[in-house]
Amino acid sequence: MDGPGASHQGRGAGSRPGQGEREDDPQGKTWRGVVCGVSVALRSAVDARVRLFRVESRRALQVAAGALALAAAALLMLATAWLSLVGAVIGWAVLAGFQWPWVLLAVGAACLLLGWLGMRSARALLATINFDATARALRPSPVRPADPSAGTPG
Repeated sequence: MDGPGASHQGRGAGSRPGQGEREDDPQGKTWRGVVCGVSVALRSAVDARVRLFRVESRRALQVAAGALALAAAALLMLATAWLSLVGAVIGWAVLAGFQWPWVLLAVGAACLLLGWLGMRSARALLATINFDATARALRPSPVRPADPSAGTPG
């Protein structure tokens, strides 16, 4: 038997003294409470990181889709430029005295320029996919020394 005032709360059948909750805990915390607190804090931290990753993943997908559309447009412009340049060479060879090849050359050059600008824009968009916020959240924060005056009223 335990002494007077001893608590049997939290003990199962056949438990030994010293297991379970202690009444003389100066901070009022039991090991179960501490474990629960750590578990909740860990789960909360992981959930926050997962939510952040989801948000950045969606944004990355949107940017990648936009970059893909720009790249497709740039490829179309490059194909048009190629066809125009080939048409210009053929037109020049057949009709050396006419001016319409100059028009085809101008269209081809314009398509090359637009294709180059589109690819440059697509590359600039892709450079923004780097998960900065997730990387910052996963970096350990610097340890700050405890402020000794924090516990005393000022």
